Amino acid sequence: MPHAKPLTPVIGAEISGIDLRQPLSLDGVQWLTDQLIRYKVVFFRDQDIDPQQHLDFARDFGPLETHPVNPKDGFPELLVLHNDANRPAADTAVWHSDVTWRPEPSLGSVLIAREVPKVDGDTLFANMEAAYRGLDDVTKALIKDRRAIYQFEPMRQHLLQSGADAEKMAKFENK
Repeated sequence: MPHAKPLTPVIGAEISGIDLRQPLSLDGVQWLTDQLIRYKVVFFRDQDIDPQQHLDFARDFGPLETHPVNPKDGFPELLVLHNDANRPAADTAVWHSDVTWRPEPSLGSVLIAREVPKVDGDTLFANMEAAYRGLDDVTKALIKDRRAIYQFEPMRQHLLQSGADAEKMAKFENK
C-alpha cells in the first residue's frame, strides 16, 4: 500500500510502496497526483528505472513536452543535466521555475539523480503558495494583479558560450 511521509511542514513527502517500473492504476495515478498537489514535491527512494520506464511513468500524468534547449537525440523528452569540474552548475544554481512561460505550464518534472556528490549538488525546492500565505497584507496588495516578464537572456548566453551558430540561435528565438 502506498504511503506518503511528509518531510517538512510546508513542502515535500517521501513516497513508499510504489514500484515505478510497474504501470500505475488510474487510482494510483490519482493518489500520486493528490500527493504532488498537497506536498508540491514527492520523492521515491531506490527506484532503479531505465529511460523508457521514466517516460512511461511521466506519461501517466499527461502528455510530455520537450525543453526548448534540449538536444533531440535518443529520448527527446528527457533532458540530461550533467555537471562536473568542466561543466559547473553555476548556470542552473539559481531559483527558477521550469517552463512556466508556456500558456499551459506542465504539472511538473520527473527528476532522477544518477550520481550525487557527497557534498553540495543539492536541488532545493520552494513552496510558493506557503511563501505567499506568509506575506503581510501590504505586500500582497502590492503584488496583486502583477504579471511576470520572462527573459531568456541567461539561456541565450549559455547557447552562445556553448558555441551555437546563427542558425541554432535563430531556431531558439523562434521557439
